[in-house]
Amino acid sequence: MNVEACRQLHEDIERNTEEIVAELTYGTRGSHRQKTIHEHFLNDTINTMRDKKRKLIEIYREYEKESKEPVPLSTVENQFYTDLANLKEYHRKFSKLTHEEPPLNRPDPDNFAIRFSGEEGFGRYLDMHHLYNMFMALPFNYETTEAKDKAGYQALVGLKVRSIDYYDWVKMCTMFHNLPIKSKNQQYKEYLEAMLKYLTEFYSKAQPLAMDAADVIKEGDENFESRWGTDGVLGWEHTKPKTIPTDKKLTKGERVWVFQRSVARLEELVQRFYDMLGDYVQQTLAMLDRKETRSKEELDAEVEREEEEAKKMYEARFGTTKVEEEEKDNIVPSLQNAKNLPVGYDGAPIPFWLYRLHGLNMKYTCEICRGYTYVGPKAFDKHFQEARHAHGMQCLRIPNTRHFHHVTQINDAIAIWKKIKTDALEKQWNADNEQEFEDSEGHVFNKKTRDDMRRQGLM
Repeated sequence: MNVEACRQLHEDIERNTEEIVAELTYGTRGSHRQKTIHEHFLNDTINTMRDKKRKLIEIYREYEKESKEPVPLSTVENQFYTDLANLKEYHRKFSKLTHEEPPLNRPDPDNFAIRFSGEEGFGRYLDMHHLYNMFMALPFNYETTEAKDKAGYQALVGLKVRSIDYYDWVKMCTMFHNLPIKSKNQQYKEYLEAMLKYLTEFYSKAQPLAMDAADVIKEGDENFESRWGTDGVLGWEHTKPKTIPTDKKLTKGERVWVFQRSVARLEELVQRFYDMLGDYVQQTLAMLDRKETRSKEELDAEVEREEEEAKKMYEARFGTTKVEEEEKDNIVPSLQNAKNLPVGYDGAPIPFWLYRLHGLNMKYTCEICRGYTYVGPKAFDKHFQEARHAHGMQCLRIPNTRHFHHVTQINDAIAIWKKIKTDALEKQWNADNEQEFEDSEGHVFNKKTRDDMRRQGLM
């Protein structure tokens, strides 16, 4: 048994475990690119651990086969104490030696091995233009007719009868049941094989921690076998099951049946991967919509802006990781967020004097906004005209007017609203007290006094 090989494998496995824990502890970055690199790093490390564990198990199994006779316990004890004495003697002689742990492996974005095309946007979108071109070249997209030229020779003319753009094709590319079975020939099968190959490769690159593509295909085959020939496969309901002999040459009908079965299987697998990548399909369609109204420079600037904003949001929430702090030992102290200051547009914390100048050290809680806290007087003053506060006032059945500016408590707002309504009633026109009348002698009475005097016959 190679003890040193076992020790090295155990050490490597433990180190890989520490790398995974460190990567999960540091967490993913906010941008899509950083998340993809993070997942690929975890997947590669897990696969490396699996291979090393497999080698370690093989070494132990070989050792068990070789040592069929049990070793006496006394021999094991003597060997143990001998090795322990040698180990102590070694450390006594070289007591000043220090062991330096090599740094943990971390994902390197500059040396990222997985490559995406420019149209895929580092795994954001699907790039199926080559499949679209293959689809448009299929025979059922053309109508072949005979025509005569002036010399009287027969010629075949291909007339295109189907016109579909790339956007619509992406939405409907898996509606295989709409295509006639008689048109599904060898060229159509090659188109399906190319489509399945692309989807499986993109699935493995975009979702490295998801279920393995081979397992997805195996599961899809089992599902297809259970439904084939039982009217369970969409578009192939009228295909009857057959028993294909393996010891003799197949007939023409049997060869057609085998071919159709292989085509139906490819359609099922393509549909399965297409459904699993449904979010990417929707993002692709949204991207195609944006491309109609924006230039390439604007789209690239939008992606860069999203990644930069995601990175700033992550650092503002979690701060920098230990690895980043070690890599930035020479950074200017003013850029470190020791006092948990807000992050500016350049990604660095704002100066402390600016923090105090804008009153960002003061926090205001508004009960009408369901206890939401606003940082700084500027944000607090502005929020009274925003949708959140207006919705809270609407729930209280109180108009959001200037009378309630700087009112944050529900009871205070209700009391003020009652007082406003009372004052409004008092200021309303009261005909009995405010309408005046004058008699022939020049005496002035209000309406109520005049009516009383008329009822008493005094006027």
